[in-house]
Amino acid sequence: VFAELWQSACRTAFETGERLEREIEFPAADGPRHFVVRLVPEFGADGQVQTVLSSARDVTELKTLQREMEVLAQTDSLTPLLNRRAFTERATVEFRKVRDGQGRLNVLLLDVDDFKAVNDTFGHLVGDQLLVGISDVLQEEIGPYDFAARMGGDEFCVGFVDTDDGNARETAERIRRRISEETAPGGIALSVQVSIGLTDV
Repeated sequence: VFAELWQSACRTAFETGERLEREIEFPAADGPRHFVVRLVPEFGADGQVQTVLSSARDVTELKTLQREMEVLAQTDSLTPLLNRRAFTERATVEFRKVRDGQGRLNVLLLDVDDFKAVNDTFGHLVGDQLLVGISDVLQEEIGPYDFAARMGGDEFCVGFVDTDDGNARETAERIRRRISEETAPGGIALSVQVSIGLTDV
């Protein structure tokens, strides 16, 4: 596969007489590999392309690092949810679809009541574990096209995409109930209550 792609690039360089730089991806036993191929035509006295000098550089590790950085830039620092910026960007896209009559969107706002008491009573480690537990509940309850974020502190948002009001309310209630059952290490009930707001766009 790599040889075919390289040969195709060489033919283009011969035909156009222009320098080319192409990124080529091909499957390998340990996963996709990425190469940057550079081709430089060499001309004869008659002005025609005689040869093409080529080089290839393996940039697989760089591509992997770029993808990881993109994920980190969109992910909350504590939980696997979206961060505020990524949520806002995704919500903007969905708002435009609704405005153009291409779908609907329900937005759930959630924050933990008296979260400071959890930290004061059980410690900040348990408080962080609670926030991660809430993120797990949200991920398990939302659908494949929905999106959830930790907006900061103990505040969370969920976007329900193309979900009717009844299903959104039922999901919100399940989320509230499950969060109220969260426990600290050792099975100690945290008795967490959350305030939830739900609106359609």
